[in-house]
Amino acid sequence: MLYKHFGSKKGLFLVVMKQFSNSFVNLWRSRVNRRAENDLLDALAQIIMDYRAALEVDPEIQKVLLQAISETSDAEVAQCVQRHNRNVYLLVRQLLERAQAEGYINPDIDLNAASWGYVSMILSMQYALVLNLTDELNDEVMAQMSQIWLRGLRAPTP
Repeated sequence: MLYKHFGSKKGLFLVVMKQFSNSFVNLWRSRVNRRAENDLLDALAQIIMDYRAALEVDPEIQKVLLQAISETSDAEVAQCVQRHNRNVYLLVRQLLERAQAEGYINPDIDLNAASWGYVSMILSMQYALVLNLTDELNDEVMAQMSQIWLRGLRAPTP
């Protein structure tokens, strides 16, 4: 049945990866957008913690993402991981674009660099979860990382 529906184990894995990625990004987007409706700067300050909270809803997502990363020597799997990371980047980028348009973010800030800065913190957090480094990279440290980053992005006050 596996081969009939998916062609191979890899075909099944790609479908699972796509499903988990879409489900996860939609859940995370929902959390971020809900927060941004009330306070855009709070959404930026909490975006990493919201990512972590979305991962905690279904720990299997983290396992599938990590398995996919270990299989990126396969072009199709690598493409799936790239698509997931691109969706993470785009959500951050859209939030930063909105914050910049509303005058919260310095207009001289390169939003590409700022977005990848957030993504690097997210990837660090994922790595810490996998290696059980949560004592070192705990909630307080992650919150401080976000605050420091956001402070650097803020528009100057007159």
